[in-house]
Amino acid sequence: MMCDVLPHLSDLSKAMQAKDAIYTCIKPLVLGTLAILQGLLNTPGEHFQAAPDRVALLHADGFGITVPTEEQVQHFSDKVCVC
Repeated sequence: MMCDVLPHLSDLSKAMQAKDAIYTCIKPLVLGTLAILQGLLNTPGEHFQAAPDRVALLHADGFGITVPTEEQVQHFSDKVCVC
């Protein structure tokens, strides 16, 4: 999930930290980033969608990770997104 969110926040942060930042451009950047993040609430990103398969692969490879039950995955999804 963080892999879906952080690139957008990082881009916004970099734009705001630029020495030659044009502050009239900041508001559209903030609004655009907000729209992207709100979109991720409604439609999970590719990394969040792939997480169950990746956890299962790590478990199968002996990394000692417990595969969550469907109920646990659903509970987590209910808490973090409004899908």
